[in-house]
Amino acid sequence: MMKQVVQRIGKKKIELLEVPQPGPQMDRVIVRAAFSLISSGTERASREFSEASVVKKVRKNPVLAKRVVQRLLSNGISHTLNQVRTRLSKPEGLGYSLSGTVLDVAGNQWPQFQEGDRVACAGAGYAVHAEVVSVPRNLVARVPRGVDLAEAAFASVGAIALHGVRQADVRLGESVAVIGLGLVGQLCVGLCRAAGCDVIGIDLVPGRFETALTVGASVAFLPDDAASGIEELTGGRGVDAVLICAATETNEPMILAGQLARSKGKVVVVGDVRMDAPRNLYYSKELDLRISRSMGPGRYDPLYEEKGLDYPYEYVRWTENRNMQSFLNMLESSRLDVTRLITHRFPITKAEEAYELLTGEDAKPSLGILLEYPEGSKPNLEGRTIRIPKGPQAKSRKRQGVSEDIGIGFLGTGGFARGVLLPILQKKARVKPVVLVSGTGLAARELADQYRFSFASTDVSEVWTNPDIQAVFIANRHNLHARQVIQALRSGKHVFVEKPLCISYKELCEIEEVRSSLLISHSPPILMVGYNRRFAPLVKDLRVFFAGRQEPAYISYRVIAGWIPGTHWIQDPQIGGGRIIGEACHFLDLILFLLQESGSVEFDALGLPNGGRYCNDNVSISLRTPDGSIGTLSYLATGDPAGGKELIEMHCGGKTAILRDFLTLELYSGGTKKMLSYKGSDVKGHSAEVSAFLDALKQGSDAPIPFAEISLVSQLTFNIHESLGVSCSKFAVDVATKNDQTL
Repeated sequence: MMKQVVQRIGKKKIELLEVPQPGPQMDRVIVRAAFSLISSGTERASREFSEASVVKKVRKNPVLAKRVVQRLLSNGISHTLNQVRTRLSKPEGLGYSLSGTVLDVAGNQWPQFQEGDRVACAGAGYAVHAEVVSVPRNLVARVPRGVDLAEAAFASVGAIALHGVRQADVRLGESVAVIGLGLVGQLCVGLCRAAGCDVIGIDLVPGRFETALTVGASVAFLPDDAASGIEELTGGRGVDAVLICAATETNEPMILAGQLARSKGKVVVVGDVRMDAPRNLYYSKELDLRISRSMGPGRYDPLYEEKGLDYPYEYVRWTENRNMQSFLNMLESSRLDVTRLITHRFPITKAEEAYELLTGEDAKPSLGILLEYPEGSKPNLEGRTIRIPKGPQAKSRKRQGVSEDIGIGFLGTGGFARGVLLPILQKKARVKPVVLVSGTGLAARELADQYRFSFASTDVSEVWTNPDIQAVFIANRHNLHARQVIQALRSGKHVFVEKPLCISYKELCEIEEVRSSLLISHSPPILMVGYNRRFAPLVKDLRVFFAGRQEPAYISYRVIAGWIPGTHWIQDPQIGGGRIIGEACHFLDLILFLLQESGSVEFDALGLPNGGRYCNDNVSISLRTPDGSIGTLSYLATGDPAGGKELIEMHCGGKTAILRDFLTLELYSGGTKKMLSYKGSDVKGHSAEVSAFLDALKQGSDAPIPFAEISLVSQLTFNIHESLGVSCSKFAVDVATKNDQTL
């Protein structure tokens, strides 16, 4: 196990938790921390946001309030409240800049890092304040021999400052004003001085002037004195460039920057300020306003940061990784000295005291605060599973069916696991939570604690080998589903996997082969996919209404799924499979369930042009079953869910039914109308599907959803996905095709 610093939303004090260590991951570097940097400005802002009330958060983000209202309308109060509670109780790992030693590079395709290398790491969520971290390779830079690891811990913040200076494009002999002399501002002062510029520092805190003068400023002013002082220094011309490194909710730095800059000068926004630039001031001087985005090109691009795809050196000279390396090289050559910026050092065990310097009652002036990780602790890769102190103790027993409580292994800690599946499992009788596994130790520890699992782990093999686990719930990213389903089945575990079952034909064939080999056993494990909508209360009434139909039926199913950017993981064909495979399978399953079809199905698929915004997720799909019934699915990323997310109409034998968001059902027959409504908490059948799965285990009955129906839906989504053309990852492709195929 290892120690990690975390903050819970709404809580003032930080916590130091014991969490499982990260394990080897593809394209990741496992690093044992030596020092991590607390950036006073950035992390103070993060803490203040965490401590703010929900009302304040909503005021700052009205889009969030709109989403909550939409979820209330479509999912009901209970489901929405569960999601809000889990989001608010989620602890966040603090920190984004550290240094340390490479512990493991297993799974890394690139050989530039070896065990024992000294490195600097960057990135919120990756380079956190923890004894061991798992960081994508493009956010890791080798530390030169002459640089102390304490100095190297500044690499992430240094890259932010360096990118800001690059955006200013300052030249030898030019004058630069830096507004805001926090840690980033001080680094900008030093970098501009190293570039041969005359630097002027500006801050509200006079105590920072001495440091600025030491690192490279020729003079420093309070904001009220800056305009007159710079006018005198420059002969009334103004400075060539202004770097805004302050953090404030006002636009006062923008006004001041406009006043200080010369005609046709440059203003670069590095910090978090209100971007209201006074037009007349900026227009009259024809100022060049530029934005500096964090550490440079690559930031916020999942292909670069998560998948390790680099930008061509010839076309993108300074990526965020190259900025980190450049900053470290400047430390090695002594062109920059960050030791003057280190104001405090604390061992990791006293992290709470360190953060009290920022926002506590005894807050003191500070710049660079380092957390130190003792050499003697020497974490390794063996502490990937920890026992939860307050959780129920797992009993050791032979596996003889499931006559006792069902031991549960749970894989995944994403939004659906947190907001839906885990709260549901917590309420089920005769369920014993045993092991919860996540890719990050903090998430595993947090949810294992909250839902009373006996163990938290980052090692999935703990689930396959634990004899107290009879059933596995899989709720992680789609590309992991097939592999983990197969491992669970081979281990003799029953499986509940959230949709989709898999994301390719090859994976489906592998699952079918494993199932076939297990069918020779007396009681093969149950395999169920989370197609919850067929278990919704009003869907049962709808099916009963058309029971015994004697002629083909027609179903129209319209889904306003909402827009998701092409950079989202679900749009990645290798991770999420795309929205047709990853989500539309839900709705296709319900259509076939209502038509009571599990055999061959013909389909037509048409897609709207993507237009650079969509990813083949505006489609009209028509299904025809052997009895002549027709089902149409309109799956739309465009449109507004506020008008109702899901609408189903079914017509057959002189009857009509209209189901609106699973909340109301209108039944028409013989000129009469009957209205049904559902006011319970299980609007879309999530709880009912879990109960059906658990009941099948307890009673030894068949799987709630026959595998033939699961396989049919998977094959159908693969064919539809292929018929719509080249899949979209980051860039949309215009496609409008029509295929007529039979599965």
